[in-house]
Amino acid sequence: MIMRQFLVKEMPYDTQRDFTPVARIGEAIAAIFISAEFPAKSYAEMIDYAKRNPGKVSYSTTGIGTTHHLSGHMIGELSNINWVHVPYKSGPQAMTDLIGGQIELAFENAPNCVPHVQANRLRAIGVTTLTRARALPDVPPIAEAGVPGSAAPAGSTRSSYSFLRRAT
Repeated sequence: MIMRQFLVKEMPYDTQRDFTPVARIGEAIAAIFISAEFPAKSYAEMIDYAKRNPGKVSYSTTGIGTTHHLSGHMIGELSNINWVHVPYKSGPQAMTDLIGGQIELAFENAPNCVPHVQANRLRAIGVTTLTRARALPDVPPIAEAGVPGSAAPAGSTRSSYSFLRRAT
C-alpha cells in the first residue's frame, strides 16, 4: 500500500490522508549479501569495487518494484554506481545463484540467509535498518558503514547531503 505510490502514476487513494496507522504488523529486516568469492569484504569495499567496475556488478532481488529493488536502486543513485539489477521470481532461486557465483550480491530478508552466512557460503555486509539486527549482530547498518551518501542525520540540510552525494 505504501510502496504503490512510488510505482504508479495515479493512485486511487492517498496513504497519508485516507488511512490511519493502527498497529505495527511486522518488520522485515533486509541485508546485503555477497558471494563468498566476491573480492569486497565490506559495504564500503563493495561500493568501491562497483565504482571501479561499472556495469559489471549484478545484484538480485525478488522482483521489480520490491523494497529490495528500490533499496538497490537508491544505493546505486546515492553512491553514483552503475550496477545491474537482476530480478528473480523467488528468494531461493536468487540465493542458489548467489552461492553459485552467478551474481555478486543480493538484497534479501536477513533471516532467510543467516544459515548461509553461518556456513560461510555468503557474507552479510550491511543491514538496511538503523541499528544492528539481532539475526546478524556483527553486521553494521549501511548508515553506520561510514560511506558518505548512504544516510544523513535527521534535520540535515539539502546542501549538506547533496555535498555528500557528490563526494561519493
